[in-house]
Amino acid sequence: MLEHLKSEGENLQKNLNQRTHRLVERLNDEMRSLPIQFTHFGSFFAVDTSRSAASPIALNLLSYHLLNRGIHLRQGDKGGFLSTAHTEADIEFILQMFVESTNALNQNGFFV
Repeated sequence: MLEHLKSEGENLQKNLNQRTHRLVERLNDEMRSLPIQFTHFGSFFAVDTSRSAASPIALNLLSYHLLNRGIHLRQGDKGGFLSTAHTEADIEFILQMFVESTNALNQNGFFV
């Protein structure tokens, strides 16, 4: 593990942070018509509660929808981390599950 970190150098974290940034950009693009926005810091991403008008109930239901689809968000801040173990296919899956979950909630009146 240490050899891997050493051989990759600073690009390891830089590339991971860029991948998280792109995920958040794509999430925000997909959610532009909904009252929910995302933010990130490094490889951490979360619902940006300062820019989102989604109710706490909607955010809790989003967590349950995502968990049912194999995506776990932290309880308090509704966030998660990308890691170097996540493939591009994993990131596409995460994005798709967010889209499906928010669409389901929107269709049932939870994002008004």
